Amino acid sequence: MATDDHEDILNKLKAWAVPGLGGVVMLLLTLQINSAVKRMDEAIEKVNSMTTKTEVANAQYGFLVERVKNLEDARKDAGEVHTQIFNRMGSLEQRAAISDQFMQTHK
Repeated sequence: MATDDHEDILNKLKAWAVPGLGGVVMLLLTLQINSAVKRMDEAIEKVNSMTTKTEVANAQYGFLVERVKNLEDARKDAGEVHTQIFNRMGSLEQRAAISDQFMQTHK
């Protein structure tokens, strides 16, 4: 009889302990999976943020390259205008000098 009581207690223990341990193991695995998913979501968010920052930086770089190109073109045009004005002023100075010389010689 004592053996039957021990077997009965052992069977009851198996009936309750095995599913209980299984539940605890499943709970721990679920917590680990949730933690891993949370870390993956944070990593994906960081990658998306870095991608956005990279796109903005590339757009700013492109804008600056275009601006430098425009400024170099404007500098070239300004240099040409400056040369034309310098030549025109030289021509006017020569004309004024010739006119002054003519006026002085024909007084």
